[in-house]
Amino acid sequence: MRAALAIGLLLVARAAAAQDQFEIQVYDAETAGPGESGMETHLNFFALGTTGASAAGEAPNQHVTHVTFEPHVGLAWWCEAGAYFQTAFRADGTFDYAGVKLRYKARLKRRWHNRIGLALNLEFSSVPRRFEATGAAMELRPIIDFRFKRIYAAFNPILSVDFAGAAQGRPQLEPALALEVALVGPLSAGAEYYGAFGPLDHFGAEQSHRIFGVADLVFKRWALQVGAGYGLAGPERVIAKAIVSIDFTGR
Repeated sequence: MRAALAIGLLLVARAAAAQDQFEIQVYDAETAGPGESGMETHLNFFALGTTGASAAGEAPNQHVTHVTFEPHVGLAWWCEAGAYFQTAFRADGTFDYAGVKLRYKARLKRRWHNRIGLALNLEFSSVPRRFEATGAAMELRPIIDFRFKRIYAAFNPILSVDFAGAAQGRPQLEPALALEVALVGPLSAGAEYYGAFGPLDHFGAEQSHRIFGVADLVFKRWALQVGAGYGLAGPERVIAKAIVSIDFTGR
């Protein structure tokens, strides 16, 4: 009974902690090889989202589609660099520039018979305040993933730091988790969780939680992920997403 009550309180807590609206993805621990390049395109449609400006001045996102282009290039066997170019399309067809992000990802060699991967992704962002009230921020994303037979799992205990706003300079925890099972051929399916718990010095006072069901098709040179999510706590309730990945150089 106490455990059920605690879960209930977790899900109805004041939901104001921010989550990324442009890249809804759990990272794996892989990096592109030296000189290899590719592109991911993220499409996120907010079927049931915010209908008015937030207290911090962020624009509503209901019926808005966010499209993000993410090119990357391998620098060495153990690291890669990438960038995000973010856009938004309103329901009336209006196009908005929605910011840029730069990232660097480094990894170790896989452990335990190639089953465990460890990596770290560092990201800096500059986003118009109508999309993210903080304007500028950084993210430190440790990555742990695990592969065994048909099972794949990944955990990203993300720490983000805003450079402006109410939580300026205060690290915030935003964990992300994925669990998938290979079904047949290139097809796998599973679930993803995305959370946000606000600043660590006021942990859990503001929360957001999303659950997604996802399906993946992975081929040698390209991959597709589609998913649908529900906000258990947070301003966005129903989100559809797709990620198209293309390898320009081949492995």
